[in-house]
Amino acid sequence: MSAPQTFEEFDVSENVPQSDEERREFNLWNVRAAAVRAWDAGHLAGSTEAPFNFSEHLQRQREWSEKTFGPDYHPSKIVKHIRKELDEVLAATHDLVEWIDVILIAFDGAWRAGYSPDQIIEALVEKQEKNEGRTWPDWRESSEDEPMEHVRDGEAEG
Repeated sequence: MSAPQTFEEFDVSENVPQSDEERREFNLWNVRAAAVRAWDAGHLAGSTEAPFNFSEHLQRQREWSEKTFGPDYHPSKIVKHIRKELDEVLAATHDLVEWIDVILIAFDGAWRAGYSPDQIIEALVEKQEKNEGRTWPDWRESSEDEPMEHVRDGEAEG
């Protein structure tokens, strides 16, 4: 199965992804298709703003970060910065900007570890798929102070 190139080519009855690779390709296509639909909706409503391109955004963030903080990879500094930002999240749990700080620093760590914007996006999609396929305990029975983790029935970490 190859990803459809246009919406007209996409027929769910004929293009059901079978393998993990096909599901990944299907999900990446859906992310891109959603961006096109969002742009189309805005364009038809008179907006001339281009659609959000996650890959271009990550590249822009990388270029700015490299220019601002230098090209070196210091994982301990990145982890310390994330921990500092997590303390800020705990102090202001409903402040979206504090949550975004954590995300941006994590993306910074990923590209500094050698990953391209497309690899980061693919890993993000794959990890969400993996989490969706896992078994989770009933959230109504979980502690308010402890993380809720998936059931580990002999599976490898990841």
